[in-house]
Amino acid sequence: MTENTAPVNKPFIVEDWLLDAKLPHESVDVYKAGELPAEAKTIQRQLNVERALENVDRTSADVSRFAELERRYIQVVGAWAASKITIYVSAIPPEKMRELRVEHDAKHETMIDKALANEIFGYTLLAKCIVGVAETGVEYTDENGDPALYGPVSWAPNTIRGMAKKLGPAQMSELIAARQTAQNALPTVDADFLRKNSGEDTENTAA
Repeated sequence: MTENTAPVNKPFIVEDWLLDAKLPHESVDVYKAGELPAEAKTIQRQLNVERALENVDRTSADVSRFAELERRYIQVVGAWAASKITIYVSAIPPEKMRELRVEHDAKHETMIDKALANEIFGYTLLAKCIVGVAETGVEYTDENGDPALYGPVSWAPNTIRGMAKKLGPAQMSELIAARQTAQNALPTVDADFLRKNSGEDTENTAA
């Protein structure tokens, strides 16, 4: 005779559950070849002019010029993609945020230009939140040899200031927005992403 035994309720230990917990992360792509979009748009306009003349008698030189424009456009797109890195940012605990603010205020309390002081704090905060970078075409592993999204980095505020000068305000705004999202927004994953991008929604709507 088999004795039925009720399952024993194991107490939930929240400290154990939190052992492998991670603070929210966000990522943003930034590109260093900021001059290439202008060249790409110039070639697009040239190609549009060439296409508008398709019904006109074209010489071999015309055909060659069109092909060269297409080749150059492909090169520009490739160079643009190769200039990308993906920067990963993490939220930081509230106590760390307060600590950074106190340290910054104590260091810059005599600074007259408060706008500049706030700018410096922004660089300091962003430097603390950037946790890793992934370069195009590079594979990464963690300390256990398992595949990883990125390689860890530890950047100084002056590094962030240098990025701002080289990359421009628009890309830096994207990076700051990613930090703010990681810090303040509820972390979510779009479970329907693959279905929506496969066209299933369109098919269901049509039916």
